[in-house]
Amino acid sequence: NYEPFFSMANEAGIGRATTALPDFTVGNIFDEGSTVDVLMYTGGELISVTEDQTLNGYNKAVIGAHGRWEVIHFKNADLIGTDTYRLSGFLRGCRGTEWATGTHLIGDSFVLASTTAWNRVNGSDTGLERLYKAPPVRIRLDAVESVAFTNSSVALKPFSPVDAVGARDGSNNLTITWARRTRLAAGTLHLPVLLGEAAESYTVEFMDGD
Repeated sequence: NYEPFFSMANEAGIGRATTALPDFTVGNIFDEGSTVDVLMYTGGELISVTEDQTLNGYNKAVIGAHGRWEVIHFKNADLIGTDTYRLSGFLRGCRGTEWATGTHLIGDSFVLASTTAWNRVNGSDTGLERLYKAPPVRIRLDAVESVAFTNSSVALKPFSPVDAVGARDGSNNLTITWARRTRLAAGTLHLPVLLGEAAESYTVEFMDGD
């Protein structure tokens, strides 16, 4: 049996990458060398914005697939064919997804991030596989294929720390420090960010050779 979870009337901007977005490991600066071509299925046209608008949250999207989504922002959207845009001028690896910058393939899904067209799956279902159906308007529920999805609640996971530094003293003891990141929408340039978690704890792995 299926139970209603939510309904929505706003169309999301959804497309498919016809080229692979290259890797980018330089850091939290604009990636001006990469491009990706996206064929849009729904959601209307894509538009270009200024650098300041990009830094203030415009043109946010996710690209990839389940288990390897990267959150990006893009400045430039150039129409190169019917419903096909060449995107460039990226902020990469946003919201703790820098680990996914080198995972992209041709055919990746592209979805504009929209507060009006996005809804969260029930957080109490974390780790449980459920079958979902999303019938469009005037389509019967039994005419729609179900999709299995296990909610991993990735948006609730803390971001990894950054700026790891190691220093040895006169006795060759190694002291390692790092800076935490926060999921809260508040931060400073030079002071430690707010914790934003119930507790501060880390898992550290020391590797020897391979």
